This record gives sequence, structure tokens and C-alpha cells, in this order.
Amino acid sequence: MTSLPLDDTTSAGAPTACILPVVEQRFGVLGCRQDRALWTTARTGPWLARSPGLIQTGAIGVLLDHALGETLFVHRAPGQWSLTTELAYDVLVPPPWTTVDLHVESVIERRDGSGGFARGTLVDDDGRPLVMATTWARYVAGDDGVGSPAPDGAPRPMPVAGSLQELLGYRVQDVPDGLAVALPDAGSWTNDYGVLHGGIWAVLAELAATETFARGRSELVTSHVHVSYLRRAVPGTVSAVARRRHQGRSFGEVEVDGIDADGRPCVTATVTGRSRD
Repeated sequence: MTSLPLDDTTSAGAPTACILPVVEQRFGVLGCRQDRALWTTARTGPWLARSPGLIQTGAIGVLLDHALGETLFVHRAPGQWSLTTELAYDVLVPPPWTTVDLHVESVIERRDGSGGFARGTLVDDDGRPLVMATTWARYVAGDDGVGSPAPDGAPRPMPVAGSLQELLGYRVQDVPDGLAVALPDAGSWTNDYGVLHGGIWAVLAELAATETFARGRSELVTSHVHVSYLRRAVPGTVSAVARRRHQGRSFGEVEVDGIDADGRPCVTATVTGRSRD
């Protein structure tokens, strides 16, 4: 594993050379810098936890979507923006993670005029691999001036929420044959183009799957998440509706549909869980 390039940082202990929208800041993302790969760093804290002291696996969705997407975004042509079409990750070491910061090393594997494919590894402060991730993104026409890097040396405001539920304000609801995690104020979690952040969809999908596994007869933890982005959500409440496909003693699978306020499918996700020693 490449050593962490944490020199030349801001006063918050993070690199600075990337565009950092509001959603990322709310999830503790501090910044990124280019080394041989693109490195993105996020601070951990209670805002990532579903219960005290335990980071919710899905809470890394915003960090991963930003880190891998930024890798392709910085290589776009003038007048272009990049949108995530697929995000996937595998959990090598499930939480709890005893680390102050999380770091993603991301590189491009393929890119052309229409988009590209990037992969990344999330590591802790000691460089221990925790999660492997990949993304597909496509380039679309967009305003080149949207977003701007934070000034060098500018401190990053840290989230103040005491839990992931407090941060997002989501609700867990029963639905026929499953459950739903509803986000009432989806308009507060959009990117610079007014589209619900892909990382937020990933968070909701994993949360819905976790709740589903918890209602089963075996204790499973998230091992794999794959999210496909179909269309943008209309303003209003969005929901991640989860239905169990299978849950045994050592393995399970949950299918999740992301639905907007008009009932249209916006994302689909598959989440698997495994028993861990």
C-alpha cells in the first residue's frame, strides 16, 4: 500500500486541492490532493454513526462517490461535468474502525470522451485497506464554473450532528414485503446541479439493507454494495425501499429501489451481507 501523502496540509490536517461541495463538507470530507493517485481525506465522528462509537458502513457512500467521481471529474473537457452512473464497493474490514481520518486512494482505469471507470481503496490512518470501490461515470454538458476549490489553509467546518440519523433526518417505515428508509428533505442533499447526491442514495440503500438484515434470524454485516443510477429524483421525500431476497446463517442479499416523490425508480441497489468472526 502506498504511504499516505499527508504532508503540506491545511490547519484541519487535510489536503486542499479539490472542489468540495456542501454535502461533502457535511459528511466530514476535508479535501483531496494529487500524488501518484488522487487522495481524498474525511474526518470520522458521531455524524457517521448509527449507534454510539460504531460507524455505519453506508455512511462512507458520500466519501467514496466524491473521491472516485473527482478522479474522473478533474480530467473532463472544458464545458463538461461528470455524473456517476454506477458505484460499487466491497468491505474488507467491517466497522468498528479505530481511526481519526479515512483516506481514499483513487485512480482512473479507463477514460474517453464519454466518461470513464475509476477504482479506489479506502484506508485508515495506518494505511490498512478497509474497503475497495469502483465507479462508472459519464461526461455531460455543464457549467465549468460550478464549484470551486477551498482556499489553501482554510479550515474545514466539522459536522455537529450527534448521529447519522440526526444528520440526515431519515425515517424507517414498514412497507408491504419490506421496509423503507425515507429522506424527507432530499432538496438539502443535492449537488451543484440540483441532483440528489449519488453518495446520499448509496447511504440510504445500505441503511435500508442493514435494517432488513437486522430483522432476520442471523447477524449479518454489509459486505458488498452496488448502486445503479437511473434518473434524477424530483423534489420532495425520497425513499430507499428494501426487500430481502435471501438471508441464511452466513450470507444474505437485499434488493433496494430508490423512489422519488412521484414514485419513479431513480436508483437500484444490491446489498449483500456476511457473517463475520
